[in-house]
Amino acid sequence: MSDLEFNSDSIHPEYHAVERTIKEIEKQLKIVEIKKLYIQRDYLDQLNKYNKLLLKLRELQLGKGTTMTAEAARKHRIKVLEQKLIAMGVPSEPDMSELEAERLMLDARLQAHMKINASLLASDAVRRDRWN
Repeated sequence: MSDLEFNSDSIHPEYHAVERTIKEIEKQLKIVEIKKLYIQRDYLDQLNKYNKLLLKLRELQLGKGTTMTAEAARKHRIKVLEQKLIAMGVPSEPDMSELEAERLMLDARLQAHMKINASLLASDAVRRDRWN
């Protein structure tokens, strides 16, 4: 008999035990893979619920939900804009329209950007003077 032929007498005594262990581990890996898929599905379900709630919250904030009328939503947006203007240090006018509030907000942002640009230009000029 050549060395290449299979001889059942030459099987190592632990061969079958190792083979059974490998098959058991493969079964466990399949079970783990299935559990992993269920966990991923549950995660995606929860993420979907979370995103739907965020969308509903955003709609309510914008006044598109059933809890606010269009007029109440408009007043809420004006109130939020007024609060932002106050936070930026811009005096708000009593009973201003949403358009006026937006204009004041844009003006305040423009002024803030102009101050930042002026500061950057000044620091750039100082830096150039140091190099020259």
